[in-house]
Amino acid sequence: MNRKQRRAAAKQGGAGARGPDAANVGPALLAEAARQHEAGRLAEAERLYRRLLADDPNRPDCLHLLGLVAHQTGRSEAALELIGRAIALNDTDPDFHNDIAGIYQSLGRFDRAVAYCRKALALDPRSAAARLNLARALHAQGDLPAALAEYQRVVEQQPGSFQGHYGLAVALYAQGNREEGMSHYRRVLELRPDHAEAHTDLGIALAARGRWDRAIAHYRAALAARPDSADALNALGEALMMTGELRPAIATAQRAVTLKPDFARAHANLAYFKAQACEWRNFDRVAAQVLALLRQETPDIPPFLVLMLPATPADRLRAARQSSEGFARGVTRMSHAPPTAPRPVRLGYLSHDLRGDVVGRLIPELIERHDRSRFAVNAYCYGPDDGSDARRRLIAAFDSFTDLTGFGDAAAAERIHADGIDILVDLTGYTSENPRTRILAFRPAPIQVNFLGYPATMGADFIDYIIVDGFLAPEDQQPWYGEKLVQLPYCYQPSDTARPSGTPVPSRAACGLPAEGFVFCCFNHSYKLTPAVFGIWMRLLLAVPGSVLWLYEANAAAPDNLRREALARGVTSERLVFARHAPMAEYLARFGAADLFLDTLPYNAGATANDALCAGLPVLTCDGDSYVGRMAGSLLYAIGLPELVTTSLAEYEARALQLAGEPVRLMELRQRLAQNRARMPLFDMARYTKDIEAAYAGMWHRWRAGEMPTPFRVAVNKD
Repeated sequence: MNRKQRRAAAKQGGAGARGPDAANVGPALLAEAARQHEAGRLAEAERLYRRLLADDPNRPDCLHLLGLVAHQTGRSEAALELIGRAIALNDTDPDFHNDIAGIYQSLGRFDRAVAYCRKALALDPRSAAARLNLARALHAQGDLPAALAEYQRVVEQQPGSFQGHYGLAVALYAQGNREEGMSHYRRVLELRPDHAEAHTDLGIALAARGRWDRAIAHYRAALAARPDSADALNALGEALMMTGELRPAIATAQRAVTLKPDFARAHANLAYFKAQACEWRNFDRVAAQVLALLRQETPDIPPFLVLMLPATPADRLRAARQSSEGFARGVTRMSHAPPTAPRPVRLGYLSHDLRGDVVGRLIPELIERHDRSRFAVNAYCYGPDDGSDARRRLIAAFDSFTDLTGFGDAAAAERIHADGIDILVDLTGYTSENPRTRILAFRPAPIQVNFLGYPATMGADFIDYIIVDGFLAPEDQQPWYGEKLVQLPYCYQPSDTARPSGTPVPSRAACGLPAEGFVFCCFNHSYKLTPAVFGIWMRLLLAVPGSVLWLYEANAAAPDNLRREALARGVTSERLVFARHAPMAEYLARFGAADLFLDTLPYNAGATANDALCAGLPVLTCDGDSYVGRMAGSLLYAIGLPELVTTSLAEYEARALQLAGEPVRLMELRQRLAQNRARMPLFDMARYTKDIEAAYAGMWHRWRAGEMPTPFRVAVNKD
């Protein structure tokens, strides 16, 4: 009961008291019922309301209050019937309309909720409660502009309404107006310092900017106010993972799923954190739970996290579609007209990672080589400037470089649209901790492309094409992609040939490797490692005396867990060697100290395999059932080493053992790799640039002709 309802109930019998004994019985009994209701003794309140209605069935006040009790005790349909009867008897009380609107909203019937809120406001235009309910219903419907307008009216009417400021903050942030949204979260906390949801949401906003310490402080404040907040626990776990605190992150995620067993994102995070730490106890059960929730259409499972699970192509598409639908909710798409005069096609590359990261170390030469007589090449970056040589090189390579970090999603889309971009190429997808996919949902360009950054479908109806090749994504895989497949003739991946070189190969001693013995190597991130593949690696170590496995030390937790897993398989811990993060030139030089790179499955090496091949190290892979499991194979076909692509884990293990035992054969592979760098397509960036430009030209031609996007293969360039 709200205060207005309590005052009404405390009045003498209420406006609806019409029975013959109402003047004697009604006021005292109704007041007592209201006291019981407010005290939470709902059964007693219901008994008294029903006693009053037995004397006079046509009391709208009692019907209304009895309806509230029904709703509070989980009988929402009965509540609708009771309050509906109250409205039939007295349709001029705005509280009746507002309360039935709230019940409809709780049932997800937002159109009815909006209609009743509007009726309440027609009766009482100053009702902040009804306006707040209207804003919430519009927000839930996905009508963000209308919801924002109503939230704004609430806070103008009642500047001290923390509920109004909170709703406004959530809506602004969802719209992409992050700065303004954060200011309203802060206002909520000024008004209500223990508002757990505002602390959590402000923490998420700060985390999106990489301000992890401040985010963690807000999450802890949320948990101090509400120790059982699964949302705050989940967000805290994500922040702890990002700051390298994987063990507490796992424990925190476990608490979140214990408190809220159907919390899909927390289950997905638990799987991800365990994968990062190579904490494989109960991992199969955790992964199975994530996939079960996904297959039940449970929303909010990050698509990127599904890639490392034993998922099917249908699972990956389902996760991507669910995510894309969330980004597109409440968005008005932009319109486009073809240019009236001939001009170069305007390319826009949108990315979080135009720096010394995966994308930043693969694409610089492509950008530099684009034919400026045919293409204008523009960058739109919403990620941080890491001050790297790669960042400086990219800024110099693009015709224009727009920093979108201060733009909301709508403003960023408007900027791209105003620049007249014809083909917008997304280089990030769902890989960022804070994906800005909503920018693309506005459709700021007539043609939008998924390329390189996200190794799977984005499942979005606002992404037209995905750049692949015939091995990475054969034509029969089209049903598992939301985009149309555009197959380049050789390899989907560009290979920058100006990566740092000339750094001497470090000595084995400098790398922590033994002076003698075969060195198996895998510098993939720890989340790509799985018990099945690790088991193969341990059998190889047991079969090849003196051999070691050289791994990337992705975090502090993984090495201890992997050593424990090795011991459980009969391999002593000193046969696992870990390499820490190093500058690019040193990292590339390290590959020269290894004998064979062993790939992972179901999530292959992508840029890391490219780096290994660039450095002259053979890569052995096993192909999977979709893009994410076929990346290394694509590179190996393009460099002319197809015999290093196996089709089963049994073949993969046998081939690795064979190569470890045949040094002459392995040396021949190294020599072919060195020779093929100069004559095969993988590192031929002049040819690659022509191929991808032909792909862009094909997309542009189809759009100019008024055709819908269709799959196509780029023909081999004979020049």
